[in-house]
Amino acid sequence: MIKSFFVFTGLLASLILVACATAAPPPPTPSTGVTATPSPRVIPTATPTPVPFYSGKTIRVIVGYAAGGGYDTYARLIAKHIGKYIPGTPTTVVENMAGAGSLVAANYLYKVAKPDGLTLGTFGEGLVLQQALGAEGIEFDSRKFNWLGAADKATQACAVRTDRGFKIISDAVGAPKPLILGATAPGSNTWDFPKVLEAALGINVKLVGGYDGTAKIRLAAEAGEVEGGCWTWESIKVTWKDALDRGFVKILVHQAPAKNPDLADIPLATDLAKTAEGRQLILLATSPAAMTKPFATHPETPPDRVKILQDAFAKVLKDPELMEEANKAQLEVHLVSAEEVRKLVAEALATPPDVAKKLKEVLK
Repeated sequence: MIKSFFVFTGLLASLILVACATAAPPPPTPSTGVTATPSPRVIPTATPTPVPFYSGKTIRVIVGYAAGGGYDTYARLIAKHIGKYIPGTPTTVVENMAGAGSLVAANYLYKVAKPDGLTLGTFGEGLVLQQALGAEGIEFDSRKFNWLGAADKATQACAVRTDRGFKIISDAVGAPKPLILGATAPGSNTWDFPKVLEAALGINVKLVGGYDGTAKIRLAAEAGEVEGGCWTWESIKVTWKDALDRGFVKILVHQAPAKNPDLADIPLATDLAKTAEGRQLILLATSPAAMTKPFATHPETPPDRVKILQDAFAKVLKDPELMEEANKAQLEVHLVSAEEVRKLVAEALATPPDVAKKLKEVLK
């Protein structure tokens, strides 16, 4: 009996010790003086995409001639499609700023327009030659424009009413009555080409200046104020197509590096030149046609925006929708790159002084 009591007592003591050991708190951790806190959860954040500069902006395209002419037609076609190739897809609007053979627009782009890449301009390529000749009114340096490129390489041509007695260009050589042609102003092909033909071929020509675009010259010819005009064949065959088709006007002479296939039966002016000097003058006066319908922006436009605009210009002239519209309208589109335009400008401004002096006298 006593033995059983001691066994029971031993078991009970063992159970109490086990229970106490289980319930006892862990020994305290030596204090370091720093309270531990859980690490915060790091949530990754996406880097915000920069908003393109041109997003929500409007680009103005300044045209140096009146609405309805060749420069205006090209500008509106390009403006319609170029936005899709500019990051941010800006809106584009065309503004006509006619005056002095597009000199008003060129001076505006150089001196007045903000250099923010939101104003583009297209004006007569002949103004580059006018700068080389030291013409009055030039308030820009063509070498400093940020050129985007040009939309075509052109053929100079003269379209004349068929009921005025001039069937071929030789009919105007030494003619008793002058061939009356409409023009804008010196520095435009409407003025410079007939003036150099007068000097090199001996045609009797009278220029009526002051029209603010070829659209107005066409209207003047239809009304009998003048007998025709000289500008690019690429524009004439589109904007005056109806008059050509009904035999109201015809082309008397043209000029290009080689005969234009459309004008195979029409003589080149250089082939009719009476002297080597006359031929040289014709070539120099028509040299700007290698970069017709040029586009530029302010000289101080930020380089990154210039590059965006140059790339967009090169792409838009290959745009399928633009080309489809151009083909339907019979518009010639041939990209002349920004670099090519810069080279042509530099060459024009390197004209020898004696040649420039002679041509300046001719183009008065």
